[in-house]
Amino acid sequence: MLPSTLLDSADKALYFAKEHGRNQVVLFENIPPPQSNSDANDVELF
Repeated sequence: MLPSTLLDSADKALYFAKEHGRNQVVLFENIPPPQSNSDANDVELF
């Protein structure tokens, strides 16, 4: 694994942990893939 790839993976795991409760260990392999937001163009009125 290239150093830049390793750092990118570690960075993604760090930010995932921060966004999901902090004080935890997250492995890059365990991060779920990003979900596509197909409702992004919908307008919610209520």
